[in-house]
Amino acid sequence: MATLEQIASFLNDAHYDEESKILIKTDFIIGLADIDVIRYLSEQDCFNHLYDEDNQVIIVSNLQEEQKVGKIEFPIHKLRSIHLYATFKDFVRQCQADNKMPDDFYILDAGYSKTSGSAEITKLDFVHKLIDVLRSVCNYKAEDQRTLCISNNHQLEELPIKYDAIDISAMPVIDKSYDNILTSLKNKQDIISKLYLQELLAFIQNIYDDKKFANLIRNITDYQKRCICSHEVYVRNFSFNEVKTKIDSAVLDFSDKLQSVINGAQERLIAIPAAFILAIAGIEKDQTFSLLNISIVIGVVIFAILIWMFLKNQEDALDIINNNVSEYKATYHIEDSQSSLNSVISDRFSRLDNNLKTQYRRICATKSIVITIPILFVLFLCIPKVILFVAGQLTNVVSWTLNVLIVCATLVLQLIKLTFA
Repeated sequence: MATLEQIASFLNDAHYDEESKILIKTDFIIGLADIDVIRYLSEQDCFNHLYDEDNQVIIVSNLQEEQKVGKIEFPIHKLRSIHLYATFKDFVRQCQADNKMPDDFYILDAGYSKTSGSAEITKLDFVHKLIDVLRSVCNYKAEDQRTLCISNNHQLEELPIKYDAIDISAMPVIDKSYDNILTSLKNKQDIISKLYLQELLAFIQNIYDDKKFANLIRNITDYQKRCICSHEVYVRNFSFNEVKTKIDSAVLDFSDKLQSVINGAQERLIAIPAAFILAIAGIEKDQTFSLLNISIVIGVVIFAILIWMFLKNQEDALDIINNNVSEYKATYHIEDSQSSLNSVISDRFSRLDNNLKTQYRRICATKSIVITIPILFVLFLCIPKVILFVAGQLTNVVSWTLNVLIVCATLVLQLIKLTFA
């Protein structure tokens, strides 16, 4: 098996026809190393035919050292199958189509490979890492898989991933300092990540869609400076006491919302025992399956369904409050188990969290009661009749048993008399 470097060395003096997308090597003498390369390329179906000086087809298996070759043509799309590219432009286009860089490759016109340490390859590698990070922080998916939906604080921008080799070449030299962009964006629950996303949204605003990403990577240094400045301003304006005040205000606001839900539930749920008592009071005890009793049972079932729907609405309202609380806490969350700010947030919201859990438990208990009431009501209505029926059946069974015993006793006495007569 020939390596990419060996193949590149063999194709070094080949001519690339841009129009036909074919790499042509003409008028050369085969060396010993060339035989292995040509046979490997033939096995990989990288060319159609090999011609001698008289334009006659040469059978690959019959190749010999010092043999003269007139022409061999390599379609570029076939060379791509072994990760060999004619130009850097072609390589960038293929990487963009595949959404990744191959593990191994060679670019003929520039001499770039995975291990060459080329600045252009480093830039392209950074671009693909940036795309992966941006894709990981996207909360929404566009219909086009090559378009990212970047959002932050109810702001949304579409970012089509479109760039070319010219854009890569126009990028500044990428060093390790740019890795800070990737690490900062990656932790999407972190405050710094939100700052970087906010600056990204501002950076790509008011730019034609197809140029957004190209403009970003061309001016990645400007974007980095904006992010650093934004972070510095945030740190400078940060006041721990002010944050505590904001958190306390938010806790009070969420507590008011929770209390309004509780009050609304109390006003309506008081109807449950009242309705049950009125229903029991209206039962006709002498006629179990009278029209009035059946109407009361149907009314109790409908009432239970309406109360269940109300409880579901209350539960949805609690879910909304709980989600809002979680989102608010996430805006101040820091990825550090020892963070004092996380501790403050936890302490301030602990009572509210406990109240939410209590309300969830109460709603579950009330749902159980609402389900139980119609069942108990039907049982309350039917049990007396059931008891009377069972009692009647038991009386019949006892009477029949006694009659059987009397008959048996009479027969026994007759048998005794006949035996001792």
